[in-house]
Amino acid sequence: MVSVYIIGMSLVMMIGVIRRKEQRIREIVIYSMLIGGIVEKESESGMKIYRMIMEEEGSKRGVIGIMIIGGMIVMLGKRRREEEIIIMQMSEGYKMMMIGNEWMVVYMGMEWQSLGMYSIGIGRGRSIKEREAGIKYLIVSGIAGGMYLMGVVRNYKETGSMKIIETEWIGGSKGWIIGSVMMKIGVVPMHLWIREIYEGISKRSMEVYAVWPKWGIGNMLCRWEVEWGRGVWVIVVVGSIIIGSIGGYGEESIRRWIGYSTISQMGYMLMGMSMGNKEESVEYYISVYSVMMMVILGWWSEKRERRMKELVGEGKRNSVKSIMLMITMYSMMGMPVMAGFWSKYRVMMESVRSGEYSMGIVGVIGGVIGGYYYVKMVEGMYFKEVREIKRKELNKREGQSIMSIMLVLIILIGIEERNII
Repeated sequence: MVSVYIIGMSLVMMIGVIRRKEQRIREIVIYSMLIGGIVEKESESGMKIYRMIMEEEGSKRGVIGIMIIGGMIVMLGKRRREEEIIIMQMSEGYKMMMIGNEWMVVYMGMEWQSLGMYSIGIGRGRSIKEREAGIKYLIVSGIAGGMYLMGVVRNYKETGSMKIIETEWIGGSKGWIIGSVMMKIGVVPMHLWIREIYEGISKRSMEVYAVWPKWGIGNMLCRWEVEWGRGVWVIVVVGSIIIGSIGGYGEESIRRWIGYSTISQMGYMLMGMSMGNKEESVEYYISVYSVMMMVILGWWSEKRERRMKELVGEGKRNSVKSIMLMITMYSMMGMPVMAGFWSKYRVMMESVRSGEYSMGIVGVIGGVIGGYYYVKMVEGMYFKEVREIKRKELNKREGQSIMSIMLVLIILIGIEERNII
């Protein structure tokens, strides 16, 4: 599967050089990613290529999700063909992270997708903020990669093996590797880069930063059998939930608000990771998060607003899309019976069953505090006084289509929660 997909990417790049039609390249990329997901679903599980790759049911589900999300990201925004091809290549990097059974295979996947994120984040470099954001991410990614290699070297020195499932986690190496992964997804205490980079990158880059890494790294962590220790979990989980909830409390920038929301949501995901029942809690949570975030980004892809106050009266100007966004906001805050409620309910119940009552209490408190800024956005759209502000909306049918599909998924996942799990 890996070699076939790489050949497909090479063909797409050749077509992109020969043909100058942007729409044709876009269609080829979307269809290639969807076909890649179908082929992955039908492929056999097991060890491959000298046991460097391990394809199991969990990793296959993760790869299928990466392909589908990548296709939707390409659909959401109008991009240059170079960016669409880079997104296609990044999907292979995420796949290597999820199916790799050697530390260096995972490292290659991490660096592969990081280079793509840097290229997309910096964009055309027309604004200073974009250039700064791209360089900041390059520095953060380089530090995370160095930490990962330090942990791998120490682990190899002690165990003499590069296999992930055959080696024992040594204390020092575990800290370096987990720290690098935490920096990649932006959780406490490695979260400070999130709000700064989200503030600077272009709008069409937000989908790549806010959804894809969370899905890929979350599914990768589900395959790693590692005990972090209670102290590490308390710092990462509690810190992410509290800082993500309180940090977005008075935030007026939509970009920074998305950043704080991401930090908080990743805290809940890692809460489920700490309890050991990964497939039922973490995979479900990260799936629901990805769907909800795609709705928000699908809505925002049609807007030019950067501040919360510019959304005043949006419910009257565009009632259908505002209702879609309102339902998604309530799902993000965990209101019954939507998908966001069941995802939070599962991870918090797992913490209670494991005897970690403090984490469950913090999860409830963080959900109440964080719910304020979701309700705040709804209040601005429907209940605040409308002011005459000159607006120019972007006409993008793709964003509306993505919103509609993802909204239906939010409702169906919430109603059919038991059957899905």
